[in-house]
Amino acid sequence: MKGWKEVGTTGDINPVDYGGGVIFKHPQGHYFLLVTPGFEDAGDDSEDAELQLYNIHLPSSYEALKSDLDWVDFEKVFSSIGADSDEIAQRLGALRVARGAEAAVLYSRLIEDVAGYYGWHELDHYPRTETARNLRKILESTSRQRASYAGWMTRRGR
Repeated sequence: MKGWKEVGTTGDINPVDYGGGVIFKHPQGHYFLLVTPGFEDAGDDSEDAELQLYNIHLPSSYEALKSDLDWVDFEKVFSSIGADSDEIAQRLGALRVARGAEAAVLYSRLIEDVAGYYGWHELDHYPRTETARNLRKILESTSRQRASYAGWMTRRGR
């Protein structure tokens, strides 16, 4: 699909088995496609295991991020991951100045922390379900094919 480009990842390099996400750039913004749970969490290591795919449209700026996540208690989120005040200040400082793909990766990591505390259902109310076999084919394909899948998923409304 024209306009879609993979710009980063989060989590494990093998999201089908261990969870993780792929970040895409599109003329309308950045999108974060996250796979969860991995086989370890699901307890099913078959290729027919169903995995959840969460599709998050990432904010375009730090101000938009704050607005989108105004319901989040960041003290509780950061406390849940054991972050101290220095680490919190460093992460928030990096978020304020980051732009483009770098910002998308940092936003995605923050969103993972938020979801770890509140649950992914708070960020994407309608996740897609895909079998491990199908998802493995998608993610093992070229970056261009992955981006095409992200575009397809977005167009279908998940």
